[in-house]
Amino acid sequence: MPVSLTFYGGIGEIGGNKILLEDSGTKIFLDFGMNFSQYKKYYAEFIMPRKGAGIKDYFAMNLVPKIQGLYRDDILIHSGMKPESRDIDAILITHAHMDHASHLDLVKEEIPVYCSDYTNRIMKVFDETTKETEYTKVVPRFKFFKTEKGTTSRVTRKQEERERDIKVFQYNKPFKIGSVSVTPYQVDHSLPGATAYILETSEGNIVYTGDLRFHGRNPEKTEYFVEKAKESKPSLLITEGTRIKEKKSFTEEDVEKESSQHISKCTELAVINYPTRDLDRILTFYKISKNCERKMVVDFRQAFLLKTFEDTEVIPKLKDVLIYKMPKSWFLVNHPEAPKEQIPLDYDIWEREFLKAENTVSTDEIKRDQKEYLFFCSDFQLGNLLDIEPKNGSIYLNSTTEPFDEEMLLDKERKDRWLDILGIASEKRFQVHCSGHANGVDLRKMIGKIKAKKVIPIHTEFPQFFKKITKKTIFAKYGEKIILQ
Repeated sequence: MPVSLTFYGGIGEIGGNKILLEDSGTKIFLDFGMNFSQYKKYYAEFIMPRKGAGIKDYFAMNLVPKIQGLYRDDILIHSGMKPESRDIDAILITHAHMDHASHLDLVKEEIPVYCSDYTNRIMKVFDETTKETEYTKVVPRFKFFKTEKGTTSRVTRKQEERERDIKVFQYNKPFKIGSVSVTPYQVDHSLPGATAYILETSEGNIVYTGDLRFHGRNPEKTEYFVEKAKESKPSLLITEGTRIKEKKSFTEEDVEKESSQHISKCTELAVINYPTRDLDRILTFYKISKNCERKMVVDFRQAFLLKTFEDTEVIPKLKDVLIYKMPKSWFLVNHPEAPKEQIPLDYDIWEREFLKAENTVSTDEIKRDQKEYLFFCSDFQLGNLLDIEPKNGSIYLNSTTEPFDEEMLLDKERKDRWLDILGIASEKRFQVHCSGHANGVDLRKMIGKIKAKKVIPIHTEFPQFFKKITKKTIFAKYGEKIILQ
């Protein structure tokens, strides 16, 4: 059988990578993420995929491919379909962003999922701190049991949660999946643990970049991977191209320098927003907090993330920051006369540990001494600023990607109206961000250095632009096999 690749996402869009590699009976998926652009065509906050419909909505809206032996029996049966024997050997995950890993929750738990240690840790953080994901664990769906009283009840997460078959690899060390030899390499991205792969097949080597950049804190990781990719003399390079038309990159050092300038001039509360699990950006603002003599305040999810990486070289450590006692549910934490035993009931079980930590800070403390803090506030938490009441002289610094579509522009307009109400003047709002993706100049250099026989661009809205870089470019179409020759 010839070696083939079938693309079920990432074609003419940013994200949604799902690539099926077949070689001599071995079947491996490269990533299994959400197609955001396809998803947004049909869904928004007011209408979501119907969980009770099993997998039918996903098939109807072409969000996941109809492939035998891939999906969970409990979901198939509930969807009116027959259970299927496993027919996929493995899934290789490049990193834990939703557009690369989100739909693992639909996949059979016995299919091995290969990823880096850091990716595994972050997927566990998702599973522990949200109720939507099943990256590393599987919760039986649509299952009943008989109670001691003889009545019927539904099986819960607490009763039958099971571990998914996660295989954590070591970087630079090859491993076999059937007829394919896989070597993973660490690359720099906006999420730690990002991986690129070199796959040795019976018809030549395939290089898969996942998402990467050359302008973050660890460009040498990406450069090392590129050197190894060149040495492998690949038949095919599958490369991301998110920013293929851009020529420059704002670096993480640029973010630190410019943000420092804004925060050092701030006379009151410095409110910051950045991707919650971007450990490089957390380090950036931690360094700024030390240089500007402020106390960095994180939320519960970031506290959980830092705790997860306590035994690694990741900085800061949890003890080095303050944890915001964010009000939830009945807001009892903000009421001094509330029964103490009732306060924890406002929070999920995983949050209660951080609520009791010694290094917490309350709404009243931040409100009273605003100039002392560098306060993380995501878009979902803007309401808390109504209680903190930022004083005149406070700033808002956004360190997430700038809006690039109509929906994101509407979100920005909504946020600006919030900041108007909060009294943070427009001239006190700043946009400072470093992308997780390589620019076009760096991608051109990478492609030229690797010298693959063929190049397939994915994770980009401008695949045709690659023809200007190399005549070896070929374009994948959704669901069509590409034979490696």
